[in-house]
Amino acid sequence: KAKDIDFDFSGLYTVGHFIGEYRRASMSKDKLQWILEFLEDNPNSIIFSLFRDPILELRKYLGNKVYMITGEYKKEFEDALRKQDKPIISTFALKEGANLQKYSNVVYLSLPLSYRDYQQSLARVYRTGQDKKVSIYKLFQQTIDYKVDNIIRSKGRIYDYLRKEEK
Repeated sequence: KAKDIDFDFSGLYTVGHFIGEYRRASMSKDKLQWILEFLEDNPNSIIFSLFRDPILELRKYLGNKVYMITGEYKKEFEDALRKQDKPIISTFALKEGANLQKYSNVVYLSLPLSYRDYQQSLARVYRTGQDKKVSIYKLFQQTIDYKVDNIIRSKGRIYDYLRKEEK
């Protein structure tokens, strides 16, 4: 019988609470307003968000002035890759396989939780042949934003350390 097994559910609550807090921080009105204003003067930008909600909210305001890439709309993804003529708002569905050298600004509304996703998202713009200066913006407003950045930086240090050990 399984009655002798103990379970610790506290970690599940902690992860759920963390993700909920991070999702709410990504929907900050100040962050969304900053992006709307930034895109007016910087159409050669890609906005990344871990969560779909802020991407959908931005699309309400921007309509067809941007490409929205969430992994659901294949035609919009193909148009964005081919034309590269207006800003992209995206989840990390765009993290791999896209060459977007015409863009020179990458804005993180919310960072991914995976260091690999972070690297891959940057690699969409930082590619061989990129002839423009690329600017990276990370929007931090809440404590959770700084925590996630610290997590990504820590994962990056571990990744770099392990790569050195392989050589």
